[in-house]
Amino acid sequence: MRRFKRRSCFLVFFHFLLIIFIGLLFHSPYSVSFWIQLLVTDFLIIFGIYAFNGYEILAKKYRHYLISNVCGAFLGILVSLLFTFFFTESLSFSFYILLFLFTAFVLSYVTKLFSLRCLHCMSTKKVLILGNKIELQPLLKEIEGTTCNKIQYCYCNDFLIDELTKEKSRNQYDEIIVADYQLTNKISIEHRVFDDDNVPPIIILPDYIEETICRIPIQVYELFHDYYQYEFANVKISFTKRVFDIIASTLAIVLLSPLFVLISIAIVCEDRRNPFFVQERIGFNNEPFNILKFRTMTHNPEKACRGKYVIEEKHRITFIGKLIRPIRLDEILQFINILKGDMSLIGPRPEQTDLVGHITDTIPFYPMRHKLRPGITGWAQTQNGYASTIDENKIKLSYDLFYVKNWSLILDFKIVLKTIKVVLFKKGAL
Repeated sequence: MRRFKRRSCFLVFFHFLLIIFIGLLFHSPYSVSFWIQLLVTDFLIIFGIYAFNGYEILAKKYRHYLISNVCGAFLGILVSLLFTFFFTESLSFSFYILLFLFTAFVLSYVTKLFSLRCLHCMSTKKVLILGNKIELQPLLKEIEGTTCNKIQYCYCNDFLIDELTKEKSRNQYDEIIVADYQLTNKISIEHRVFDDDNVPPIIILPDYIEETICRIPIQVYELFHDYYQYEFANVKISFTKRVFDIIASTLAIVLLSPLFVLISIAIVCEDRRNPFFVQERIGFNNEPFNILKFRTMTHNPEKACRGKYVIEEKHRITFIGKLIRPIRLDEILQFINILKGDMSLIGPRPEQTDLVGHITDTIPFYPMRHKLRPGITGWAQTQNGYASTIDENKIKLSYDLFYVKNWSLILDFKIVLKTIKVVLFKKGAL
C-alpha cells in the first residue's frame, strides 16, 4: 500500500505544478497579490479533489476522476472566491472559469492515464503470511481486491523462524507478515529489519492491516488481543485537540446562530412542538451525557424509541426532518456539546445507552471506542455508511478503533475534507 501512497503524493505534487503553470501562462502581471491568490486557489482545488477521492489511483473508471475533479475544482474555486474581498486586485472571473475547465476535464484525464500507467508498471508483490489461513483468508482477499490483485499471498503455519536467515527464504518474498501473536515473541530483534535490501520487511499483522485498509477488523483485534489492550490503555487526550475544538465550536455557534433560529421556527411551525431533542448517549470513558439535536421526528415517548436504530423509526421523520437530516443540519446544535466538553469535532459518533449495552454483549471490547471524546463526524462516517445491524456495527467499530489508536491532527484534517463529500452526496443519511 505504501507504493500506492507514494504515487498518489506524486500525483498531488504534479497537479499542484500544472495549476501553477496554467496560472503563469494565462494571467499577468505577476504581482504579490497574484501569487497569493494563485497559491490559495491551488491548495483549495487540491483539497477539494482529495475530499472527493480524486487521488485514488486504483479507481478503474474515468467517470470517478471526472466527478471528483469537477466537484473538487468547483468547491475549491468557490471557496477561493471568498478571499478576493481581501485583495484590491483579484484574479479575473474568466481565469477562474479557465482554471475550472482545465482542472475538471484535463487533469481528470491526466489522472486516469497516470493511474493506468502505474498499474501497468507495478509488479505483483509476493507476501508470506505466518499464521492461520482459514481465519485470515477472507480479510486478505479483501486487500487483494482493493489493490487490483497487485499482492499475492502465500500461507505457512509451521514456518521455522531460522529459515528467515537463509538467503533462499530472504529472496523469495517481498514482505513477511507475522499473523500469530505467539510467534511475535519468538522473532528476535535482529530479524525485524525494515531497511536492509537483503532481508524482506518482517511486519506484525496489526501494523500491516492498519496501513493497508485503515481500520482494525474484529478478527485482527481478537488475534492480537493483548497487543491492542496495551495500545488502547496508552491512548492519551491531546490538549491541542481540545483547544481546536473550543475555537471551532465557538466560531460555528456564532456563524450558525441565524440558522439555529430559522430551523427552530420551521420545526415549531410544522407541528407546534419543542424544536430541540435531548437524548442520553455514551461518551468519553463510557460516561453518559445529553446530546443536543434539532427534533426531526414526530413526538414519541422516549422509552418507546430507546435502544432502536434510526432506520426502525424512519416512518416518524417529519417534513422538515427530511430536508435537514440528509445534509446533517439536525446535528449542528452539537457544537454546544463540543464547547461544553462532552464531544469533539472529530471522533467516534456517540450511541444510545441501550444500544451500547446491546452491542457490548456481542463485542466485549466495543467500549474501547470511548477512549476519546465522541465527535460530530468521524473516520467511520467518512469511510462507511449508516450501521443498523451487529455486522455493520462491527465494520463501523473497526474504523472507530483505527481512529482512536492512530489519532493525529493530519488524520482529523483528512476527515474534515472527506466529510464534505459525505454531506454533499448525503452518504449514510436517513
